Amino acid sequence: MTSCGRSFTNGLQSVSDCISRGLENYFYRHGKWVATHPKKTILGALLWVGICSIGIMKFYQENNMVKLWIPPNSDFAHNNGWLWENFPPDLRFNSIIFEHEDNILVPEVIQQLYQTHQNVLNIETTNGKHWPDLCIQLPVVDLDSDQMPAEPKDRRKRAVADTPASMDEDDFFADFGGDTFSSMEESVADDFAAIKSGAGVGRAFDPSVIFYPDEYCPIVEQMPMACFETSLLEMFAIGGKFTEESEAAIQNLTQDELIYKLNTIDKSGVFLHHRDYSKYLGQVERNSTGHIVKAKATFIRWFGKANVTEIRQIQGRNGMDQQPVDTTTLEFEELLQASLEDRYDYPKGLSSRANVQRSYGDISTGAIWDDVVFLTIGYLMIYAYVQSMLGKFNRIEQRSFLGALGIASCAISILVAMGICSLFGLGYGPMHSIIPCLLVGLGVDDMFVIVQSFNNAEQSDKEKGIVRDLPERIGRALKHAGVGITITSITDIVVFGVGGTTVLPSLKSYSLYTATGIAAVYILQSTFFVACLTLDQKRIDNKRDGTCCWKVYGDSWKPNRLSQRSLMEEAFDMIGTFLTYPIVKIGVVAIAIGLCILGCYGTTLLEVEFRYVEFLPQDTNLYKWFHLHNTYFPGDGEMGTVYFSEMELYNEFPKIKSLVEKFQNRTDIIFSVDSWYHDFEDYLNFNFLDPEHPLPNHPISEELFHDKLTQFLFSPSGAKHMNKFNFESPLKCGTPSSRVMLSTMEFVHKKFSSSKEHIPAMNWVKDTIKESQFPGITFAMAQSYSRWEIDEVISDELFRNLFLAIICVSITTLVLLANVGSCLIVILCVVLSLVDVGGAMYLWGLTIDIVASTNIIISVGLCVDFSAHVAHFFMIQSGTRNERMRSTLKKIGPAVFNGGFSTLIAVLMLANSKSHVFVSYFKVFFLMIVFGLFHGLIFLPVILSWIGSKPYKTAESRDNDDEGLESNQKFPVKMEINHNLERVPDTKQKLLESCYNYKEVLPEAKESKV
Repeated sequence: MTSCGRSFTNGLQSVSDCISRGLENYFYRHGKWVATHPKKTILGALLWVGICSIGIMKFYQENNMVKLWIPPNSDFAHNNGWLWENFPPDLRFNSIIFEHEDNILVPEVIQQLYQTHQNVLNIETTNGKHWPDLCIQLPVVDLDSDQMPAEPKDRRKRAVADTPASMDEDDFFADFGGDTFSSMEESVADDFAAIKSGAGVGRAFDPSVIFYPDEYCPIVEQMPMACFETSLLEMFAIGGKFTEESEAAIQNLTQDELIYKLNTIDKSGVFLHHRDYSKYLGQVERNSTGHIVKAKATFIRWFGKANVTEIRQIQGRNGMDQQPVDTTTLEFEELLQASLEDRYDYPKGLSSRANVQRSYGDISTGAIWDDVVFLTIGYLMIYAYVQSMLGKFNRIEQRSFLGALGIASCAISILVAMGICSLFGLGYGPMHSIIPCLLVGLGVDDMFVIVQSFNNAEQSDKEKGIVRDLPERIGRALKHAGVGITITSITDIVVFGVGGTTVLPSLKSYSLYTATGIAAVYILQSTFFVACLTLDQKRIDNKRDGTCCWKVYGDSWKPNRLSQRSLMEEAFDMIGTFLTYPIVKIGVVAIAIGLCILGCYGTTLLEVEFRYVEFLPQDTNLYKWFHLHNTYFPGDGEMGTVYFSEMELYNEFPKIKSLVEKFQNRTDIIFSVDSWYHDFEDYLNFNFLDPEHPLPNHPISEELFHDKLTQFLFSPSGAKHMNKFNFESPLKCGTPSSRVMLSTMEFVHKKFSSSKEHIPAMNWVKDTIKESQFPGITFAMAQSYSRWEIDEVISDELFRNLFLAIICVSITTLVLLANVGSCLIVILCVVLSLVDVGGAMYLWGLTIDIVASTNIIISVGLCVDFSAHVAHFFMIQSGTRNERMRSTLKKIGPAVFNGGFSTLIAVLMLANSKSHVFVSYFKVFFLMIVFGLFHGLIFLPVILSWIGSKPYKTAESRDNDDEGLESNQKFPVKMEINHNLERVPDTKQKLLESCYNYKEVLPEAKESKV
């Protein structure tokens, strides 16, 4: 070795010794002080918890899905916030899907649909509102009415030469629980643009051109309105409404009449325009002539409208902490949900599932809180396990109260985390419900380490024949345990601190809450729990009963022989011996390599996908509704909308036309485009503009634009685009429009199979809009983009956070262990555990989403816990590598195993959880604990027995005289006489007297064994 290498090694060894001795020196004094003032320590710890908990007054629960899952600097979050601030969406989507085990096309089912329709009409809120007061109202357009002006004869020839425009509709479906910013595909558009006999008036005859405004507008304004509701029942409506004749037809319906109507009627009896009823059926079966004869499912859809004025008031009061919606709508939807879930009088074989707008947030959040009972049972099981492992099985040495107080100190640490984090404005989200479980697991780990260290010290003194006072014993125990829990706690805090730098809001808040909670656990375990351990040990020394502490046993009490055995220590001593055999070591390494290969294979196949539906419990109606919808009504791809605002549209016609054509030409990612521009261009060019100066080559004036825009939007060909505009003041037939505040263009993506397809498609849409360089505000939005943007960043965030966490943990571990070799081996174990967890996740059907990535990052900290304890204890043992490995497993193995197993007990109760958060948490934690314990307690000892670093310089002195630290302390020592002297009482008595006289004369003398 070169002089530089020796210098570096010696320098690092000096740092190692300095850090090790410094930490141990501190915790020795800290333990003695706490043991000397246990009651003051307990009161001080509780007072500190109370002060930190004051911040809970600012506590709030975050339920806004965007604020929970979407990065605040993302396009979707920015655009969504702008829309809610300027144009709050008022659409409320509600639906029920009926499924029949044989055939939905039977009279009994149609009668049940009508009964459901009537039940909704009968719902009344406390302020007297009914469905017609809250629904979206659409005009009932009857072009066969006598009020409609006849077509002038001089235009009929022209009608023959022109091709009528097709006015078919696309079905509406609101994704992401019904909340969508896409405009209605079925709206005034098709209602007013309906054509006689299912064809189209279009250019053949447009009354808005000939009779506008004097004769045309009065007819438009007198048109009746109907609630926007779609179902097979439209076949039975008459003249825009359900009459007594309609009800009689439904009640007396026969099977043949139903099949005949379905195959012959192509017009909505409510809105009086063309309707393709096959789109209302799922899994349609046709006969040899192509007629529909059978289907498995159908639906009813209701489209409501929230009170925008009240929504704006809610935004002002709450700052959009929750999704704004007026109270009347919320009440109605609650009553609607109860009505739709009432299936008491359904005919045999019929079932249904409902999707009410408010239900997604209610169920996804409620499911997490409902599973708190599982956590409670888990805590009780942890307590039972702690009680069985923390103490001994006899009346005095059991530690039931100590175990309860230790778990309680972990539980109250969440109050500290909630208080501090709430004070800084961090919201409490659905994922945060698992933090108490995590903190209890980490705290119990610290408890076992402290008690195990205390037991080790007691056993060492017993073997050496030394009896010390209680503060000294506690100080010596914490001298070793304090360093161990410091290493693991700091690494955990660092890991979660790294998670707090992420752009994902829920992960950021969760990580900071957990990091704060871990710090609180560390402080409480090293103060509150150590003080409780002191009082409990004082009880044991005084031979008081472990349950009835007022009951004192005499000196004649002897513990049963079984309770004095440590089965866990004996088991790990056997494991340590077994691992010393070369063939066993080779086998362990081979298993680790095999797991690593499988892990790498599975990890490379993990998909990045945020499945929002998975946050719903699988036994809920809403989850089953999504399942039925995807089965029977999958539709096309995801719908999106391009928004144009703060610009003068008449100046941007060339750019708008170019953008539309670019979308239409990308048939590989865009299924369809619905833009108002081309219809408006045709309407003006054909009817009003000089053929030599058409749009968009020649601009039009502002006055002409506003005048003709109104005329166009009230025309049969333009009415379908009315919902694509927001004006400064309400639009009125016969009056030029006011300034356009917002206009939209709808499009539908093609179906994509994975993030490798939909992420590039989304980015193309965004880039194309940016390249168009519109003035003002222009952007694309789709509810699917909220998920796709998460998919885009989640993998990068996961690998970034993992990389930073491993780097930070490496630095922290190196500083605290002060040994490069041990640090590298610990990090190797962590990386192998992570790879194995990733591979097993794939085999278990998990994907990389926010919850899974959060749990993977957690795994870094907990895997370090398992390995760091073992590596630290290996460094403070002396002897050969095999001897040090055996001693390490015997002394710290039980504590590490108990800490991991107790956490496993808690998460096992979540295996049958209804919440995706808890199920994912269980799966990842189960894998992490299993692989972490394997690498920490089996693989790591084998590697250390081969290439483990030399022990600290202080290790030799620990074995010789329990380290020189105590030799410089002044403390009283009583001498325990060798049992062989029991046979010579007089000799024993004289020796005792001489020893005590010796200590009185030389109180600073070193300890010695007799």
